[in-house]
Amino acid sequence: MKTHQKKGIAKQEGVSCLDLLESMGDGVGVYDAVDNGQDFVFCEHNPAAEKITGLSREQVLGRRVTEVFPGIEALGLLEVFKRVYQSGKREKHPSKEYHDGRVSLLVENSVFKLAEGRIVSVYRDISEQKRQQEQLNHLSLIRQTGLAIHRHLATIKDLQELLQAICDVFVKDKGYRSAWIALLDENQQYQLAVNSGLLKDFTLLAEEMEKGLLPPCIHKTMEEEQLIWQKSQQSLCEGCPMANGYPDAALMSAPLQHGTKFYGVITVSLNAKMVTNIEEQELFTEMSRDIALSLFNRLQREKREEHERELAVRDQISRTFVIHRDNNLFGGVLDIVLAAMVSKLGVFGYLDGPDMLIICPSMTTSVWETCQMSGRTIRFPRKKWAGIWRETLETGLTKYANTPFSVPKGHLAVANSMAAAIIYDNRVIGLLQVAEKAKGYTEKDARLLENLAGTIAPILQARLEQQQSEEKMQEALAEYADLYDNAPDMFISVAADGARILQCNQTLLATLGYTKDELIGHPVFKIYHPACLAEVKNDVFPTFCRTGIISNRELLLQRKDGSSLPVILDATAIRDTKNQVVQSRSIYHNISERKNLEKQQLISEKMTTIASLAAGVAHEINTPLSGILQASQLIEMGLDPEGKGNRALAAASGVDLVKLQDYLQQKELDFFLAGIKESATTAAHIVAELLQFSRPQESILMESDLTELIGRSIELAQADYGLKKESNIINVEFVRHYSPEPLWVNCLAMEIQQVIINLIKNACQAMAVANSFGTPRIILRVEQHGKMAVIEVEDNGPGIPEDIRAQIFDPFFTTKDVGEGTGLGLSVSYSIITDKHGGTIRVESAPDGGARFIIELPMELIGEKSSA
Repeated sequence: MKTHQKKGIAKQEGVSCLDLLESMGDGVGVYDAVDNGQDFVFCEHNPAAEKITGLSREQVLGRRVTEVFPGIEALGLLEVFKRVYQSGKREKHPSKEYHDGRVSLLVENSVFKLAEGRIVSVYRDISEQKRQQEQLNHLSLIRQTGLAIHRHLATIKDLQELLQAICDVFVKDKGYRSAWIALLDENQQYQLAVNSGLLKDFTLLAEEMEKGLLPPCIHKTMEEEQLIWQKSQQSLCEGCPMANGYPDAALMSAPLQHGTKFYGVITVSLNAKMVTNIEEQELFTEMSRDIALSLFNRLQREKREEHERELAVRDQISRTFVIHRDNNLFGGVLDIVLAAMVSKLGVFGYLDGPDMLIICPSMTTSVWETCQMSGRTIRFPRKKWAGIWRETLETGLTKYANTPFSVPKGHLAVANSMAAAIIYDNRVIGLLQVAEKAKGYTEKDARLLENLAGTIAPILQARLEQQQSEEKMQEALAEYADLYDNAPDMFISVAADGARILQCNQTLLATLGYTKDELIGHPVFKIYHPACLAEVKNDVFPTFCRTGIISNRELLLQRKDGSSLPVILDATAIRDTKNQVVQSRSIYHNISERKNLEKQQLISEKMTTIASLAAGVAHEINTPLSGILQASQLIEMGLDPEGKGNRALAAASGVDLVKLQDYLQQKELDFFLAGIKESATTAAHIVAELLQFSRPQESILMESDLTELIGRSIELAQADYGLKKESNIINVEFVRHYSPEPLWVNCLAMEIQQVIINLIKNACQAMAVANSFGTPRIILRVEQHGKMAVIEVEDNGPGIPEDIRAQIFDPFFTTKDVGEGTGLGLSVSYSIITDKHGGTIRVESAPDGGARFIIELPMELIGEKSSA
């Protein structure tokens, strides 16, 4: 009886072991030794082994292992079988790839010996694990490449150095075979090219591009306006000098394009297997967009700086004409022009009648002293006009040449030159010529010289008229008086004795808000701001009395209403016969516009820096978030009783998945697991928003009526439940001052509405907190000023302190309590207006309360974007 029970137990245990073998996820092979342990015959091959090897049980049972797997000896696994058979000690065989032309495996084996003498091999397919590890390594390399390029975009200032560093990252860090970038101008003409990983072939390509012959990859990328790729360069690059550089490599090429602005193309050679990888293509596309955005920001900054420099030069010229009343002004003006044009030589001449050019007062001193021409003269009749002079004076067109040209005997050698006509009332009245610029002249230089000639024209005309007759001289003096009173700068004369104001122009009175009676006879200190009054009394005034001159001194004036006005002071002394200073003639140049531009530029640079940091943080967080989401999903799938093979595998380990689900629910562990997944998903959404903030997506501009847009914005704000409940928007009075005609602009309507609603919301919240300013009122104005569409949103709330106004557009800056505001509303609004619409947004606030936001949208620029 006992023997029968033991056999029954053995049978039951055998069945259990067989069930376990059948349900195992690992492959199991059981072998009998033959030839005294020199070979082994299959006696068991479980379903998992069939799946891993692709060989059925019928194909292997009873056959020698060396017959089924002829490469097992070279793999080293047969020696492991022999040692385990001899010693009985368990051994592990590390993962190695096995190939025999029929079977391809990547497994690791654990080999042991059973009591009855059979050999057992348990093995696991790790090919998917290796593929996942390779994918993780690949994603990590992609992330590191993106971070490296973003660091370069944020830190390297020189354009060519930046592009070279980007190419080096793709080749040295990312592992591409080669990378090159070609920049084109607005006419698709070659400007600049850099490369990494290429030698003489690229030099040949650059030479062809300089001749206007662009390679096929650039043409195709410009046509499709998106990433293109080829597994073989030969299919696209036929005829290109670089076609044979990497004949077995694939190619990717992406446009450097921001909005409708096309700056060039970036092209790389890489392994053909990598070019089809989606992450690879997405990285390359993303980096090309980031490079294009950096180029856009650089060009915008250069345009602002160029505009500021031109304004400063034109201002210097105007002041020189006002200060100097003799022929010295011509030399002074020419010195300013030469500095602006970075040129060594120059001429400033005027026409005395239609056929005579006079250049005496202005010829560069070094030209006159060095010139060895016989019969030197300052008068040039028409018959002596030649070359650039003749073309410019007779056509009124700006001309330049960047190659040496013939000159009369004894004349200075001239390698390059440019001349612009001074035109007044559609008549040529003079000539501006510059020469000897180190790198020659460009169309950009031509525009600048034309603008400077335009600034000179009306003042020069007044001087020429003064010379013609006494009557015209009197008229010119009257015009000068008018110029004095209505000049853009503020003029004032002050007595040295007591610093009393003797005379001032209308511009000063209008700018500061005084009448002449309120200033004439009063101390000049009255118009200075208290913040710099001590500096004026203790430094500026004593210095002037001692030296007789103040130059380019930045100070603060105070308007009658108490507001400050930043100015630059230039002052010269008027002396008596005893050489004593009796009074000063001062010029105050209003630099408030320049200060505003500096603030706007600072905000723009802050936004660019924050955007780069946001992109870096987002890329840094994405990888661990992906791991969390994948891990939580795998846990859910592994615990699901309905999952394929889950119950059997759990049962093999003595676990009942259905009961385990009850346990998880009772302990609320399923709730916490779902919470992990939900939190990671929420974090992923936040990362996506950071990426959206760092690199705004392109949208389509649509023609919209600003009046209608603002009307809809008011309706949406009034319907906001939060504003009704917390800010009492129902009691806010909306006053509309609109242009009499619809004001149509091409814009992103939804985003303009977002900006207006955000400003209305901020105004309502401010007025709700400070309710002592009377009936809450918001005034909205829409009008056209020249080529600009102007929107104003003004409230009668408490206003914005000056120290806060400097930070108001900074990302994450808020004056609200913790939890009540993110600090992104105004920074996003700033990005929408400046980056997406090329406009400006600023805020003004009076000391007695109220805030006004002014938005300017350049109508022509928006139209050009839309039509493009």
